[in-house]
Parts: sequence; C-alpha cells; structure tokens
Amino acid sequence: MAHRYKIWDKTSPVMTPAKRVITAEEWLNQYSFFIARPDAVMVLANKEYDGAMCESLQFLKERCEDMGAQFAENLSNQELLDAIEQFENDLAAAQQAAAEEAAAKEAEYAVASLKAEEDVAGALAYQNMMNY
Repeated sequence: MAHRYKIWDKTSPVMTPAKRVITAEEWLNQYSFFIARPDAVMVLANKEYDGAMCESLQFLKERCEDMGAQFAENLSNQELLDAIEQFENDLAAAQQAAAEEAAAKEAEYAVASLKAEEDVAGALAYQNMMNY
C-alpha cells in the first residue's frame, strides 16, 4: 500500500511544490514555532514534493479523533501514522459507498418520477380521447 505521509527526520532536505529544495535547517527556521521542539514529530507528504504538506503527528491524530477515530495508547509514531492513514482510507471508502448509494436512490427516484409523469400523461390522453 502506498503511503500518503512520512515522518520527517528533521535532517533531510525538503522539496516544495514550487520545485525548490529547502535544507533541513531552512525548513526548521521557517516553521520553528512547532517543528523545532524536540518532542514534535513532523509529518510530510510522501511524494516527490514532500513539502506539499507539513503537519505535526499529534495534530493529525487529534483531527482523526475528532472525526471518530480511536487509537491505541502504546503505538509507535510510525504505527500511529499507519493507523491514521488506515482511518482516512476507511473514511474515504465509507464516503464513496454513501455517495454511490445516494446516486442509486436518486436514479430510482428519477425512474419512479418519470413513471408517474407517464401515468398522468396517459390518463390525460385517455380523458381527452373520451371527451371527443
């Protein structure tokens, strides 16, 4: 399974979406208000432009918990990141299934509505025929 996120080691350079390579020191200085803390675990996008996303692991965890996720207490940072990605995958799958179900119900409603219109049109045509 391809991962969307990776834990940043705070020493590797970061590539921004603007195709600019930023040294770890520059990145730390740019986001020092939350990256530089020794206990901060930073997560980057796991793609060529890894600087497209920079977030704390703790914030990602809290955001998922706000959406209903429950994580074990004793997970390593990587295990927690994997669990976050699994939660997001499950959530996306549930949303896709709900969207497909809604589309199917909408299609059923459209067919039923069309059938009702055809029935009314048929009844009016019959009524007009009987009046002549």
